[in-house]
Amino acid sequence: MSEVMMKGQWFTSAMMVLENACTAEQLEQILERCPTAGPLLRRKEIVASGWYQLAPYIELHRAMIKVMGPIIVERVAREGTTHDVKSIFRFVLKMFSTRSVASLGPRMFGTYCKVAHVVVLSSDDNHIESEIRDFHGCIATIFEEAIISSATFLALGSGKNVQWKIISGGKDGDSTVRFDMTWP
Repeated sequence: MSEVMMKGQWFTSAMMVLENACTAEQLEQILERCPTAGPLLRRKEIVASGWYQLAPYIELHRAMIKVMGPIIVERVAREGTTHDVKSIFRFVLKMFSTRSVASLGPRMFGTYCKVAHVVVLSSDDNHIESEIRDFHGCIATIFEEAIISSATFLALGSGKNVQWKIISGGKDGDSTVRFDMTWP
């Protein structure tokens, strides 16, 4: 089994949100709880274009939730994705139907994660059911971040009131999550 690798963009986006959401003391508490990721993040050695193991991101996730509470996951997903989707790309997204934008999910996820991948199981004009597979060692809150980021990506395009729910999997230690997204 190959090891899951994550694009540094996951880390840099999370840090950008945390720097805006936390006090200096809270941010320091988060980094102190990350024996692997903390020193790398302090020295700015994690770059958006690099590839990193999943374990340091799990460390960062657990620390930010411990210090800021579980709502920080949604904020990291929504604000991080919004920041990552630059204004010109956002304009292009609005030109396509929500279903067309949703079909980009597997390709987009593949640019941010190696080994783990997204499979579209079914879709129509107001719904898509997908599965993230082979995300070995993942934790529930990272699955949640990935799904909320996907819903945010749709909303940045033409999707309005995108709702999501986990159908199965997506718990700590699972390697798969099946989820559904709907929009009017």
